Amino acid sequence: MEAKRVQIYPLFIRIWHWSQALVIFTLMFTGFAVHGSHQLIDFNTAVQIHNVAGLLLVAEAFAMFFYYVTTGRWRQYQSLMNVEGMIKQARYYAYGILRGEPHPTHPTEISHLNPLQKITYLNFKVIFLPLMGITGTMYMYREYLEENIYEKLGIKLFVIDNVALWHTIGAFALLAFIIVHVYMTTTGKSVFSHVETMVTGWEEKDAHAETHKPTAKPAHKKAGKK
Repeated sequence: MEAKRVQIYPLFIRIWHWSQALVIFTLMFTGFAVHGSHQLIDFNTAVQIHNVAGLLLVAEAFAMFFYYVTTGRWRQYQSLMNVEGMIKQARYYAYGILRGEPHPTHPTEISHLNPLQKITYLNFKVIFLPLMGITGTMYMYREYLEENIYEKLGIKLFVIDNVALWHTIGAFALLAFIIVHVYMTTTGKSVFSHVETMVTGWEEKDAHAETHKPTAKPAHKKAGKK
């Protein structure tokens, strides 16, 4: 069957994706060093690198927000609560993929996420990353905040006991997300097909596969308006 190449990920998204992956893995490596989970890097160096990587992640988040708003790609989240689509996608992941069934969702140039990915990635962007950023910032500037705010409000012990805990919980949630995300990259036409698409930006699709054409209108509707 004839196939054609369709660009799914433009250059900006590919650069953002891989640079964010590098920053996140740096944060995890140094973060677990600060936590004492390994001694592959000394504590002070780990703290310094971790703080810089955290600021870079915040910059990445603002860059992606600006890109989504200015390019209109935020519209792919308009159909967020597609319950039927989520059920089909969950069924596919549960056992359809093991039976060789076709993928129920085809990525397009405008929307490259399936219904489950939309809700998962949005939670990642609006819950887990902000949680990590806020708690990380509070911990980074803990001495200043403790002297000028926490002590005056009488919540110093609360901050010491809980900020690092919530930051660690967020780190393990992020680790779980990455494990699932990496596994899902192996569920394409081949083990590395999804990774290849994120590197090149292009994906081979059936020439007859449905693609997103926002300006197209059915011929019979056009005729009816004349």
